[in-house]
Amino acid sequence: MNIKYFIEGLFSLYFNRHFHFVLFCILRIIYWKQNNRFISQRSSAEVKMF
Repeated sequence: MNIKYFIEGLFSLYFNRHFHFVLFCILRIIYWKQNNRFISQRSSAEVKMF
């Protein structure tokens, strides 16, 4: 039983890490689309670097 809980804990940690990464990417896309109307040469260069 302990091994089963250990594996479930590892899986939940792995899932949480990837969920936070996906959430971060979604927030970046939403933030970029909101700021898209204020694009200047400097900010477009920053987007290309990202």
